[in-house]
Amino acid sequence: MSRNPGDDEGPGDQRPAERASNQDSAKDLLNRAGTGTIAVLATNIWSHLVHMIMTVILMRLLTPGDFGIVALGIIFKELIMLFGEFGISDAVIQKGSISDTSIASGMVLNMLRSLGFGALLVALAPFAADFFDTPQVAPIVVISGSLLILESLAFYPRTVLRSELRFTTLAAISGTAAVVNGLVAVMAALMGASFWAIVYGNIASTIVGVTGAWIAKPFFVSIKKASLTEMKSILSFGYNITLSGIVAWIYTKGDDMIIGRVCGETIMGYYTKAYYIATIPSMTIGKALVATTFPLYSRIKNEPISLIRRTFLKIYSMNLLVVLPFSVLIIGIGAEAVPIVFGKQWLGMIRILQITAIIGLLRGTYGHTIPLFKAFGRPDYYWKIASIQAVIVLSLGIWATMRFGATGMLWVLVFTMGLGFICYSYLSFRTILDVRVSSYIGEIWPLPAGGVLMGFVLFFLHGYAHDITSLSIIFVVSLAVYGLIILLSPAKGVLFYLLRYLWRTLAEKAYSRCSKRHR
Repeated sequence: MSRNPGDDEGPGDQRPAERASNQDSAKDLLNRAGTGTIAVLATNIWSHLVHMIMTVILMRLLTPGDFGIVALGIIFKELIMLFGEFGISDAVIQKGSISDTSIASGMVLNMLRSLGFGALLVALAPFAADFFDTPQVAPIVVISGSLLILESLAFYPRTVLRSELRFTTLAAISGTAAVVNGLVAVMAALMGASFWAIVYGNIASTIVGVTGAWIAKPFFVSIKKASLTEMKSILSFGYNITLSGIVAWIYTKGDDMIIGRVCGETIMGYYTKAYYIATIPSMTIGKALVATTFPLYSRIKNEPISLIRRTFLKIYSMNLLVVLPFSVLIIGIGAEAVPIVFGKQWLGMIRILQITAIIGLLRGTYGHTIPLFKAFGRPDYYWKIASIQAVIVLSLGIWATMRFGATGMLWVLVFTMGLGFICYSYLSFRTILDVRVSSYIGEIWPLPAGGVLMGFVLFFLHGYAHDITSLSIIFVVSLAVYGLIILLSPAKGVLFYLLRYLWRTLAEKAYSRCSKRHR
């Protein structure tokens, strides 16, 4: 899907006034998407910060086995959701503009999907408990099936909000749900609810998320407007999305099932919490970018390729700017931080946490290419490469887990993620953007250089971390070194770009609130 050099000039039959109008429209979309990305990112940072604080409290109140039990129960929900996702929402959004027919057709498909797979989850609950030899898993799977049906009620408002690029609203809903999740879970844990505390938090979060979506977008489209032809079109696009989800689950979540089966609930608790902590940066910015860039690319895919290239570079750089330093922090000082922050009962998590940080870095550097593939009608790129990764995890991963435990599986994942980084980067640069990889490396090289220097600082200072105060000082010093390197390099433009949009978003929100008060 390479573009010709002449594409940079736009359609030849457009008049100057029309081209100028289209360029202004594209810039407006970029500004809205940029503001939305910062809003989602800011909310993600806030929600993950709150969730992290609650997680630390829960990790001190509960045992690794409690977390492992819940993780085992959720595995089946995630698997069923992937088989039943069908890419319905993405298929509706990918059309560029949402009609009553398309959204109604999507609603019908989503309703059927949720009811069918929710019931399947309930039926599979006893099998899940037997598979992991953990009776407590069964009720968690049943509850997961019920929540899947409940979540389907938010399909219409969430799809429309995404299409309208109202990411600030979506971010606010998500952030509120995350806060409620943490508060309910901690209160239940303090009351002695054991692993049920985590389940209660998930239930409360789902209810708040669905309610918030309907408050933000209360309008409704009659399902009578659904069209069989439109449903077939949605499923045709969603075919590749579904395959992508299935194979991606195998190499990103299949490891949980293997480790849960082979190593037991305690190791599973170490593994899942280490994975969560180490991938917080990539999940925080990655979720913001995936949520905003797919609708954005879908809207500007017919614009000049030079605009798309510039947008991709900014997104790539913003992602690396945030993910890299935190991955280095975890690798460099994770051994000292775990007993100080989480307690000595989590010492078995240290090695797992450090290896997982490498996975988080690799995942964060190529995950944002997937929306580009979907927007340009090539979601098959993702599932074809992910299929190879899945085969590696199922074959080499099972052997490595049985031979070396959880760390064996992690090193297999490092290999598969590295393979994905190479393949996705090539397809993005050469096939979609039609540009040399070296030209992008010349723009972003100060970021990895700053990460290396930051690593050296941590190497010399990590031995001085004895309590929360000294640990915090080392965090601040190492991040300051990284930030200084960025400010002294050409990459400072990325940082200023990020800060400018953040300032603009906050200023607009403050001005809007002041205006409402004085009316």
